[in-house]
Amino acid sequence: MSGEKLTGHVLKNARPIIDAHEAVSRAANAQRLLETAVKNYAERPDVKSALRRSRSATRAAWEHLYKLQDEACAQFAASRGWRVYKGAQVWISTGQLAAGRMTQGKRCLYSGGYPGDIPTPTGTRVLDHRQGFVRTPAGKTSQQSCRYPVAILSHTYGPWEDCVEYAEHCGLDIERLPHSWYYPEEAIAALFITKATL
Repeated sequence: MSGEKLTGHVLKNARPIIDAHEAVSRAANAQRLLETAVKNYAERPDVKSALRRSRSATRAAWEHLYKLQDEACAQFAASRGWRVYKGAQVWISTGQLAAGRMTQGKRCLYSGGYPGDIPTPTGTRVLDHRQGFVRTPAGKTSQQSCRYPVAILSHTYGPWEDCVEYAEHCGLDIERLPHSWYYPEEAIAALFITKATL
């Protein structure tokens, strides 16, 4: 289903996304190898200076990985004509996404969720390492775009079928991206998209 969009039960080809998969994978693998080396040598006093260098390299690898992940997210948003949400609330809830605007209605919380999320029908966790995106509707300024959420990207370790079920439960469209830039080869990238038009 790579790069396909599920609307109800009809699959449509999705717009291409920016592929930063290889760079993020290399950075994530380098970070994991360095972290393993640090753990393996933590008890050996004869390698303290090498351990300090490894810790420094591990911090640098994390910073490099975060930078690549942020760049991948920004490039993806730009490819869709969206912006990454960086509002004061920090996250976009599924209730707000379904409404298509940053509502302040009834707050609810499901296990492992955020205030304002619509509870999952099965209690499974489909939203993880979420990233929110906003749009600028016609007639609005770009400063007002933070009020209009268009999508939530979940880098989840759960099964795709649970994501599809949750999208249908919330009245959202869903698209599976070819890869997750949060944790390549481990997480899947499920993009929940509002159906609201403003």
